[in-house]
Amino acid sequence: KVRCLATNLPSDSGFQLFWIKEKPGVLNPEFLDLQEQFNGTYTATSTLTISTQDWEAGERFTCMVKHDELQVPLNRSISRQGGEC
Repeated sequence: KVRCLATNLPSDSGFQLFWIKEKPGVLNPEFLDLQEQFNGTYTATSTLTISTQDWEAGERFTCMVKHDELQVPLNRSISRQGGEC
């Protein structure tokens, strides 16, 4: 499983979170949890279950966060680094 965590979102309106992978295929995130924090900002968490085959093959998974108050979407990627485990 890989997890995407977006913090300090100014509001819960205009927010979107997407998972993308390099090779074609369907991604089914388990859930999107959006919670208001004590300081009035929001935190979003999304968990994606990935296959061992994709991970071992070095597939890159990207979490993209869009929000009305962001000038450009935020992207973070993760993949298995080369070498033996």
